[in-house]
Amino acid sequence: KNLHDSGLLDPTKAPGGHLVAAFDNCPGQNKNNYVLKLLCAWLVEKRFFLKVSVVFLVKGHTKNPCDHLFNALKRVYRAQNIETFQDLMVILNKSDDVVAVEAKPEDFHDWATMFKEVYADFPAVLKYHIFESEGIEDVSMQVGDGHANEWTNLKFPKAEDEQLRAERLLLLQPSLLTPPGLKEIKMVELYTKFRGFLKKENQDKTCPYPGDDVMARVTETKRVKRASKKRKQVEITGG
Repeated sequence: KNLHDSGLLDPTKAPGGHLVAAFDNCPGQNKNNYVLKLLCAWLVEKRFFLKVSVVFLVKGHTKNPCDHLFNALKRVYRAQNIETFQDLMVILNKSDDVVAVEAKPEDFHDWATMFKEVYADFPAVLKYHIFESEGIEDVSMQVGDGHANEWTNLKFPKAEDEQLRAERLLLLQPSLLTPPGLKEIKMVELYTKFRGFLKKENQDKTCPYPGDDVMARVTETKRVKRASKKRKQVEITGG
């Protein structure tokens, strides 16, 4: 999102130089095939950058500037009453050190599904700390444990007419992801347990009534769980 909003993913412009991105070792958010395919393969093959390096901090030394900035944000919001998402954005942007940017539903795309059509998985993501890619001939990824020393071809299929692949990449776009929304039980809890703590003008924004159907389903689910738990207790005690 930041690269796009900064104009660095404009196909009408000349490619950027060397992009370096540093992450911690969290496999769910950062150290996985999807992130590496986007940064090391896609950005280079689409000619947005001539070279991309992704560096993961070594275990035990993962504190980085982002952690410092999150702590800076805490000084601003931890003593505030925040009742709506809009309140949160306003308070976060009072920090002198951080600019908070709202991520909207249209910012979330299904890159994982799209990449399955054009790139193979790299099988040893968790093994290395440095990943690099440059050039578009074979969409290679250089990897290493401190000194990059091995090349892996990520192109899928590996043998494909260059013109056909270029046309395919030009037309290929990720689909928008459907927001999952809150679980029904959380909707009910917000309404029944927290709504009363909010100002009247904010109650419907943060803790709206979830609807009769949702209320009935959650009530029935709880009833069934209580009955099941009671039966198990009877079986254990032999009653």
